[in-house]
This record gives sequence, structure tokens and C-alpha cells, in this order.
Amino acid sequence: MMKFIEVAVADRGLKTHQTLTYSTEEDVAVGSIVRVKVRNRAKNGIVLELVKKPEYTTKPIDSILNQEPIPAHLVELARWMAEHYAVDLGTVVGLLIPQGAEKKRRSSKPLDQPAQTKQAVALNDTQKQVLKEIQSDPNTYLLHGVTGSGKTRVYVEAIKQARGGDKGAIVLVPEIGLTSQMVDEVLQYFTDEVFVIHSAQTEAERHKQWLAIQSAKAPVVIGPRSALFSPIHKLGLIVVDEEHETSYKQDVSPKYHAVRVASKLRQLAEATLILGSATPSVEDYYLAEKAGAKILHMSEPAKKLFNTTVDLVDIKKRDDFAADYWLSDQLIKGIKDAITNGQQALLFHNRRGNSTSVICQDCGWVATCPNCELPLTHHADWGQLACHVCNHREAIRSSCPDCGSADLVYKGAGTKEIVTAAKKQFPDARIERFDSDVTNKDEKLEERYEALVKGEADIIIGTQMIAKGLDLPKLGLVGVVLADTALYLPDYSSNERTYQLITQVIGRSGRHQDGHVVIQSYSPDTPAIQYAIDKNWTDFYTAEVEDRKLAKYPPHMFLLKLTLEHQSDQEARETTDRFARMLREKISGIEVLGPSPAFHHKTRTGWRWQLVIKSSNRNKLTHIASKLPPKWQFELDPINLL
Repeated sequence: MMKFIEVAVADRGLKTHQTLTYSTEEDVAVGSIVRVKVRNRAKNGIVLELVKKPEYTTKPIDSILNQEPIPAHLVELARWMAEHYAVDLGTVVGLLIPQGAEKKRRSSKPLDQPAQTKQAVALNDTQKQVLKEIQSDPNTYLLHGVTGSGKTRVYVEAIKQARGGDKGAIVLVPEIGLTSQMVDEVLQYFTDEVFVIHSAQTEAERHKQWLAIQSAKAPVVIGPRSALFSPIHKLGLIVVDEEHETSYKQDVSPKYHAVRVASKLRQLAEATLILGSATPSVEDYYLAEKAGAKILHMSEPAKKLFNTTVDLVDIKKRDDFAADYWLSDQLIKGIKDAITNGQQALLFHNRRGNSTSVICQDCGWVATCPNCELPLTHHADWGQLACHVCNHREAIRSSCPDCGSADLVYKGAGTKEIVTAAKKQFPDARIERFDSDVTNKDEKLEERYEALVKGEADIIIGTQMIAKGLDLPKLGLVGVVLADTALYLPDYSSNERTYQLITQVIGRSGRHQDGHVVIQSYSPDTPAIQYAIDKNWTDFYTAEVEDRKLAKYPPHMFLLKLTLEHQSDQEARETTDRFARMLREKISGIEVLGPSPAFHHKTRTGWRWQLVIKSSNRNKLTHIASKLPPKWQFELDPINLL
């Protein structure tokens, strides 16, 4: 008997919120992944519903790709995301269907387990109380726990409860590099059905894992935000670790935030959601308070931490930099003491390369990217200048192209320059650098982590990837070369990012022995820095919420960022200006900021101008986003305005 089905096709080019109708004589269910023809090209899609025979002629499907449909809660989640983020349904369903789903593959095995599981240490009173709350009601819980308070152990016990009811769990981590550490911890407690899924896996690996998860009874899936769409039929728990991290927001369409999507998924699956962080998102904490959600506190470390001394160095006082331009005398002494005591020193600097700009001292020429018009970064070991936005590269110049002067100076410092400075001061030290220039797919952070734990490096220098989750038993000193890198960016969240990053860096110290932290800053009296040093999240949060209220930014307002690119800078500005005037005249209840040049104003293909629209009614912003003229790009709920 012929059946008719509505299919959401995973095709970004389809540009429609509507489904397409197909026919089949096979038994098919809602959630089935099917192979269909769209404009004579084979595509994958998901069956959303069975319908009556339409009045028009339909194409037959090519095949049904999965014997078992994906869970109903994921189908409903896709519908919600398309509406909530004002994107085509086909763009969203692509998140649910694994690449290469049309290929025949066997499911892969779960991860190898240790010979025996870990003997669980008794829970402390705080952990017991938190778990009692979580286990009493499937709901959303914001777990605010200081560094070392034992949040991961709470996650493990919550997973046990979910699996005890034959339900699966998803554990999100902010970055692929941190996946292995969470996996190692989870594998100490569970002996079966633990899976990892992330974008660094090959198409075949991801597809095999997907198939294995779908057939597992109560799987535990660990990975970054894409793991949220794992096909677990009975989902009992979702954990978002380090929920404040910006990497949970996808920067390509659909530009969803994993925390928001996890909250909706929890509701659809009637599961429990735990949002864990030592520095919760200001927006999430405020919304939890306003909604009367359950905020759980773990204010003390699970085990006694060692003493940590924090020293703040004012970079403007140049007499304190007698030995080196970038490393203060106090920081150099701290490194020396750590190495002398057989310990490690970790230097954090959130800039790559050697120098952040090249300038002619005679005429003021600056080496800029021809595509982006941003300063090129000097990479001495490459013999090149590089753009960290579009990856344009060119040879290092010996003279100024404008005036011919050879008096070129290199300003600012990246991690490579800090390595050079450290080698000059400590020529015999073993120095390792960690940033995205060296930590690529062939040499992941997790693959070098074990060497660090064994103490095979004396000085570790890197960007923000080393601030997140590293637990080094031999760490004696932590240095922040420049604490101001995010502080003065033109963005409403810069204070929050600064507070979170410094808190994370300080949290690496004092875990296994007495620690020493040296923070260098041009603005040592800045409240965000002072609050982080004092571990005073409450006062920081109160002040930040009030500042954003006065400035009308989240969590008090919803935001929509609109961007237009054109080959002509003037045309882009004028078109953006006309559209802004139209919005102000025709739509009430909104505030339009701009037009203004985008943070990355010049690109390889043109010039970019932007508008920022504020409203207390998110539906107004969704409506604007769904009705944009051609060539406009948009982002609902942007986490920054850069």
C-alpha cells in the first residue's frame, strides 16, 4: 500500500521551512532517515509525519537508511530549533543525521574499559545534599561549584541514577581537547556503553559511533556540543560541564547555543539537566534566579587545597621589568623558584605568534592583511606575517613598502615571543608551547597531556586552551603575562570573559602543593581582575548585572546582530543605514544601534557593516531575522558583538 510522508531534507540550499512530500510502499515511521531526490540530486532527510495522499504528483523515496527511527524528542527538537533560531528546517536536521548515513557500516564498539572500576571515595556532605536535590526531580539544575569542589563526582553519581533506570546520559565538554580527561574519569566508574563523538573523528568513525549509540541500552555519550544530538532513545540526563564557555555557541548556521538547546531537549525528553561551572554565565545565573530554578552551591573544595599566593604586577611600573621586557622580575623569580624545587611553571598568554603588529617608525606604515585590513602577526619561525582571520600569509619585509625605510619595529607579543623570552632567561629549561599553531589535528593537546603530567616540561606556555581543565601534579607557578587581552575589547561581555579566564588560570594552582600565581596587568585595579583574585563571584555578578541593566544588554534584553557585506564599502554603509531607518519607523519595541563597521570590517570578498537590535520581546527579533532581504546575515542571541 502506497504511503505518503513529509520529509525534512538536510539541504542548506533548499531555503525553505517547509517539508517535501514523498511516497513509499515500505513501512516507514516518524524519525526514519530516508534517501530522496531533490532537483535530481540524492539527499538525506528525516520523516516528520505520515500524511494523506496529496493532490499533486510525488516522487518516491530512494531508500530507508535506518531500521530504527531516531528518537521522537530529537524530531521535535529540530522543529523547535528551526523556529527559535529562524533558520531553515533542512539546516537543522543536518545536525541529527550523521555524515555518510547512506553508506553501509557496522556500528563500532564502546570505549575500552579499565580492568577494574575505581573504588568510589565516599561522598562528602555537600555532594550528598546536591545529589539528593538532583535525584528528587527531573529538572534543570545550575551547579555553581568552586574549582576542586567535586562537580565531576556529582555528574558520575547522576549518570549512575540515570543508567539504573535504563536511561542514557549525555556529557558535554566545551572543547575536544578536554574530552579525554572527562572520558578517563567516567571510565573509572562504568564498564560498558561509554562513547565519544566529536568533529575530529572521521566520517566513518562518527557514523559507526552513532549507530552504536542508537542500539545501546543506556549509553553514556561524551563530547562537545554536537554530542547533544546523539540518538539516545531513553534519555535520562544531560550534563553541560563548564557551561559558561563560549565554545557552546555555534558560529555557523544554525547558530545555536548548546545550553539553550539542552534545556529544550531536557523538557522534551523529560530528563535532568545539570549546568556545572565555577564561574557560571551571568546570563544563565540571572535567568535561573528570575525563573525560580534550582541553583545548587558547592562552595568548598572536596579535599583540602594547598595555599596559593597571588601577586599582581603593574606593567606600567617598568622598573619591575629590569631583566626582560615581557616577564617581570617577580615572574622570573617565581619561575626560577619552581624549577629549582622540581616543579613546573605555566605561563598563560592569549596571543599567538611572535609580534602582534609590524610598524614603520619613520612613516607609521602598519603591515595589514589585504583581505581583512587587520594587523598581520609576525611568526619568526615561519619567516612570515600571517592573518589569524583569513589565513593570508606573506614574507617578512626588510623595508617599508611606502617610504623604503628599514626601521621596522615589531610591537606586541604572542606566545612564540614569550617562549623566546623564557629561553633567554632559562636556557636549560625544557619549554613546551601550546596554541593552535602547534596543537592541530595531528598533535592534539590530549596526546601531549600525559607528558606534562609526568613532568617532562619545566615551563609550559600557551593560550586559553591551557587554562581549561589541566590538572598538573607538579605545577608550582602560574603566570598571566597580560591579563588585559579581553578586557578592552568593544564588547558587553569583556568583563565577564576576563573574570572567568583569570579564575580558571588561578584554579590550576594549589591542587597538589602550595602554589604561586603572578598576574601582570596594565589595569591592576580593574574590578573584574580584583574580583577574580579575591574569588568573589557574588559581588562580581551583582555589579555586572547592574552594569548591563544600565546599558540594556543581556540578560535584560535580547539581541539580534545583522551584518551586510558588499564589494563597495559605501554601498554597504548606505544600504545598512536605509534598513536601520526602515526598522525604526515600522517596528515598535526595538532599539537599533548602528550602522557601524563590523569588528572585522574588511574581508576577502568585501566590506561588512552591522546593526545591533535590542528588544525585551525576542519574538520581534525572530520575526525580523526571518524576513531579511537577500545577502543579509544574522545571529540571534549573540554572545559577543565582535
